[in-house]
Amino acid sequence: MEKSFVEFYPHYEKVVKKNLWLSNRKMIDPFGEERGTFDYNLLLTRLQRLKEKYNVSTESSDLDSESDLDDQN
Repeated sequence: MEKSFVEFYPHYEKVVKKNLWLSNRKMIDPFGEERGTFDYNLLLTRLQRLKEKYNVSTESSDLDSESDLDDQN
């Protein structure tokens, strides 16, 4: 699991940063249940702490480059 985290970290960080604007907005549940609010700021902080713990490289990975191509299509 730790190896996968290191490998996919750039993607996780990119997704969280892309969704920061949703922080403090209510989650919408199709069944009307109270689900809470998004907290991408906290999630980014936690990801960055794990990045330090597992010494994740800040260089772009091949996975990150591939996801950029997917965003363009």
